[in-house]
Amino acid sequence: MKRHRRLLPYLFGLALALPLPARADAPESTSQIQNDLRDGQSAGSITPQVIRNFAVSVFNPYPAVVSAAGTTQGTATVLTSMLNVITACTSGQGVMATSYYTKIWNASAAACLVYPISGAQFDAHGTNTAVSIAAGGSAEFIMTSATQGYAR
Repeated sequence: MKRHRRLLPYLFGLALALPLPARADAPESTSQIQNDLRDGQSAGSITPQVIRNFAVSVFNPYPAVVSAAGTTQGTATVLTSMLNVITACTSGQGVMATSYYTKIWNASAAACLVYPISGAQFDAHGTNTAVSIAAGGSAEFIMTSATQGYAR
């Protein structure tokens, strides 16, 4: 048994000294790289305006102050910042969350509706169906694909 204990350091040292073969990932196609950069969004959907809005929302630590508008997804105020404070909202009015992550504080005196991006749903509420944030409440919304998001 003592002899085996003396061999263990030698065996481990030998195993660590052996060269390992280099392994390279298979190269991705140009279309796959472009799709990864678009985060699954359709071609042409990432415009310079979308990139600017994303960069501003990521690097701007201050929340945007917005007013809710409209009573449908198509007429709701479209949010362009990750952090948002709703200061004006009347019953039935709403905002549309961004296509990635949105944090919303409702500082108005009424509940406010938050719609997902067009063609998507939050949790299992149904496609294009709004989620309500109570007056004085807050919520976070994150999209995991072009059609599915989650509210918390």
